[in-house]
Amino acid sequence: MAAKIDWNTADNSSSDPQATILAWLEKENSMSSPFFDENYVNSYFTKANELLAQSQEVLEQGQKDNSNGDAFGLVTVIYSVVLFLLGIAGSFNHKANKYAVVIIALVAFVIATIYMFTLPMPTGFNIASFFKG
Repeated sequence: MAAKIDWNTADNSSSDPQATILAWLEKENSMSSPFFDENYVNSYFTKANELLAQSQEVLEQGQKDNSNGDAFGLVTVIYSVVLFLLGIAGSFNHKANKYAVVIIALVAFVIATIYMFTLPMPTGFNIASFFKG
């Protein structure tokens, strides 16, 4: 062990062992703790950092899918309002009121449909999966 750490007992036979040890620790070839070597410490976190980067990508994709899902929910609410307006249109006595409600419902339907087609499909969505038995 003494040869490995470059400790020479003949050179280090002084009356002050503390000074000898401190002088030896300041030499370049003295042993150092692996915990002071950044490459050694970082080697433990290599896989963790890879998984962290991968999880960040999945989180970002999930946040995009969440906002797209909220937009699809808004479209379904608009479609519900359209159906409600068309349902109450028959209860009006004047034709002008009926036509006004139907026109508002049709405009809302067209706007909701255009908005729905501008939204991206969810991650992993495949239209062919609906036709497989």
